[in-house]
Amino acid sequence: MHLQFETIGQITLNTSMLLYFVQYIPQLYHNHKSGKLNHLSLHFHQLLVLSYFADLVYGFGMNMPWQYILVSAIGLSQFLFQHYQLHKIHKESIYFKTCSYGLIFLSISGILLITTPHSAHIFLTAGFIAHFAGQFHAIPQIIRNAKSNAAQALSMSYLGLTFIVVLCDNISAWTLGWPLPSKIGAATNIIFTSILIIQKKMQDQYMAISSI
Repeated sequence: MHLQFETIGQITLNTSMLLYFVQYIPQLYHNHKSGKLNHLSLHFHQLLVLSYFADLVYGFGMNMPWQYILVSAIGLSQFLFQHYQLHKIHKESIYFKTCSYGLIFLSISGILLITTPHSAHIFLTAGFIAHFAGQFHAIPQIIRNAKSNAAQALSMSYLGLTFIVVLCDNISAWTLGWPLPSKIGAATNIIFTSILIIQKKMQDQYMAISSI
C-alpha cells in the first residue's frame, strides 16, 4: 500500500512539474487579448516575480536538481514578460518605475550571489522568501477582486491549470510524506486558488446578466 501511495505521489509530482512550464502562458495570452490587464494587482505580480527570482537564487546556491532550476527559470521568464506587458499601461507610474529599478537591482544582486562564494544561510533565506511570497501572492488579487470587477484580469485557463498544479502538490505532499510546512503550504494554495476561481465565475455570471 505504501508503495502504491509513493507511485501516485511521483506521478502527481511529475505532472505538476510539467504543468509549471506552461501554467502561466494562458494568462500572458489573456493579458494581450482581453484588455483587462489594468485590473491585475501589481502586488500579485510583484510577489510572483519575487518568488520565482528568490527560488532561482536558492536553486543555484543550494545546488538543486536541474529540473528545479529550470522550472524557476521558465517561471521567472514568463513573469518578466508580463512585466513588459504591464509596462505598456503603467509606464508613467512612479511606483511601477520604482519596481522596475528594484527588479534590475535584484537581478544584479542575484547574479553576484550565485557567481561568488556565500554562506548557505543566505541561499536558505532566499528559499524562505520564495516560499513566503509564493504562498501569499494571491491575497492582493483576492482583495482587489472583492473591491471591484478585477477578477476579469485573470484567465480561467490559467486558474484551471493552477488548480490542477496545487491539487497535484497536495496529493504529493501527503503520499510522499513531505514535512508539515509543505503540507500546510499546499493546502493553503488550493484554498486561495479556489477563492480566485469562485470570484472569477461569480463576476463572469454578473457580467453576463448585466449584458442582457
